[in-house]
This record gives sequence, structure tokens and C-alpha cells, in this order.
Amino acid sequence: MSGKKLPAVLKTVGFILILGAVTLPVAAQAGVPVSDQARIEMGRSLVWYHTCPGDYNQDGLVNASDITPLGASLNESALPDEFPSHLQFALIDGDRNGMITVADLTAIGANFGCDVLGGYNVYAADSQDEYPTSNTAPSKPNAYLMGHVALADTTTPAGQVADYDERKVLARKRFAFDVEYPLEHRYWWVRPVDKNGNEGTPSEMVVDPGANVPRDDLSAAVASWDSQTFTLSWYYYHCGDYNLDGFVDISDLTQLTVYFGETVSSDENSASYIADGDRSGVIDAGDIEVIEQHLNSAVVGYAIYASASLASYPNTNDASSALEPIATIGYNSWNYAEQAQYRSLISIELPDITANTYLWVRPYDLFGYEGTPSNLVQVE
Repeated sequence: MSGKKLPAVLKTVGFILILGAVTLPVAAQAGVPVSDQARIEMGRSLVWYHTCPGDYNQDGLVNASDITPLGASLNESALPDEFPSHLQFALIDGDRNGMITVADLTAIGANFGCDVLGGYNVYAADSQDEYPTSNTAPSKPNAYLMGHVALADTTTPAGQVADYDERKVLARKRFAFDVEYPLEHRYWWVRPVDKNGNEGTPSEMVVDPGANVPRDDLSAAVASWDSQTFTLSWYYYHCGDYNLDGFVDISDLTQLTVYFGETVSSDENSASYIADGDRSGVIDAGDIEVIEQHLNSAVVGYAIYASASLASYPNTNDASSALEPIATIGYNSWNYAEQAQYRSLISIELPDITANTYLWVRPYDLFGYEGTPSNLVQVE
């Protein structure tokens, strides 16, 4: 719940007094931020939020003016654990403890004078080895500068608000970079740039930006083998797809509202368990954020793989498959609509599979990108 609010004038005066009594660490050298706290979080696409520790008013520069939004947000607390990333509160919560307090002054002092006024450089490469070796390392020769996003080119209009705790609060600035398909390079990242052209902490790496297939651990299908019928079966897992129609979109909110506030069933295939996207045990606001995080992700089918060697199994959720699939199953092979209250069970007969073969499945999206592999199943 929100804490007690103080008049804006009193907040400002209070912070002047606090600053006089507290010794803050001050950045040794101003410039582009190069700390781990400055690392931009990325999703499947080249979309990110303004990330500059201490820059609470989002103007690209850490200075005394950032005390004002901190004072205005004093005593705000997250519901339940941390502020949603699309809110300005998530930026102002400098120590990321879910509460906006005087302690968040530290980020201003530690980064005082740092700036991202030069915007963001967008890089791509054919190998993840081209990713910078450290936060301060120069970009490597085989990393291609694909474009630049200016600080003014935010997709969030000035003063935009968002719903939170039954009220309107300021949104966090959002940026995006459009890529063309088919992709020329596989690995992408962005780096902030200061007013002098220096590059800072590289963002998280994005593999296949625009791939809309789920690649998180919670979207791994659960597979099993029936040796009597030579059938491989698996349950459909797709984090955020609460109505089980193959896509994560606003229609999933309808299913969420049916169970909102309820404690989750222990049956992993039940509708309430499916709607608990963040696995908190309760259907709440965190599950709405899961929809935002996975928005537009799609599963339009599954590819089935078989191998005599464990080495062929993908070592990460986004790794390219080393083999050609032995079969595929499209979304029209099972009926989402009839199973909206229970997790879909999909199966395929594989009569030619021999003993000691390893099997797994991977979902794919409209572009053919593959997602999280299922568990391994060994044919005995």
C-alpha cells in the first residue's frame, strides 16, 4: 500500500535538511554510467526502458534536480515485491528493495554528473563472442553498429501515466529500435552514450530480436513417452497465455480476472495454476505484468526431435537446433478453445523410434523461430 504523503513543499525542504546531515558517496568521475546497475534489461525485442542510476527525473543527467521526483515519491512501496519496470517508481527505487526511501539518495550521489545525453547505440553480431568483455570495454571490430536512438526519441510521451494501486502514476521512458526481417545478424545489444560520445554498460544480449516464441524456463513443455503405444505426449506450457489460445495478448486478461485474488490450485494443469504466471501462489498484479513481459509471444506449433546422443539437445533455450526435426505438429492439431479450463495435452505416434533414442520438442512461432526445449525423454 502507499505510504503517508507529505505536501510537496515540505518534501523539498526535508530533503535539503537530509542532504546537509548525510554524507553521500560521489561519483569519482562523471560521464557515461558503467556500473552493473546501469545494465539495461531487454526482452525478446529491441525495446528497453530508460536506465541511468540516479537519473530519477529521466532527463538524461544525474544532478540535484533528481531529488524532486524522489521527494514526491517518498514512502511509496511496491505491490507486492518490486515496482513494475514500466513505472517511473522502478527507476526512483535506486536500491531496488521495493520501497522509495531516503536511502535512494545514495544512487544520486554515487552517479552525480553521469549522463546518457548521447542516447543509445545499437549493435549486432554473428557471434556472441563479439559482446563487450566488460562494461567499459570498447565495442569489438566485428560488432556492427546498426543504428542510433536519440534520448529524445522515446516512445513514451512526456507526462504519460500508467495505472498502479488504483491510481495514475508517471510512466518510465521507453525506447525501441526496429529491425528488418529476415535478420542479418543474430545477436544484438545496446549501449548508452554520454554527451561526449563515450559508451557505457552494454545491455543484456538479445538473441533473434522479434522472435515471438517463448524462451523462458516456465514455458518448457513437459513430455513423456508411452512404450506401449509408441506415443510421445507433452503438456502445453506458455507463460502468460492464460486462455491457452497460443498467443499472449490482452484477451488473456479476461481469464485472469476470473481467478484474481485466489490461491493457486496444486494441480499444475488447472486453469488457476496456469493463470499464476509469476508462480507466486496467488493470482495478483504480478500476473498482469507477466502478460506485458510476454506480450505478442506465440506458439503456432511444435517441432519434434530425436537423437542417439545427448550432445544434440540444445544447451540454452534460444540455441539453434543442431538437427532437423523428425516431425512437426501445427496448432490446428489440438483445440485450444475446448481446453481453456485445463492445460492442453498434445501427442504424436512415433512407431519407428528405436530404444535408447532421446526425444524432445520445441515450440515455434509465426516466423519459424524456436523456443524453450522440453525435458528430455529417453526411449527404453
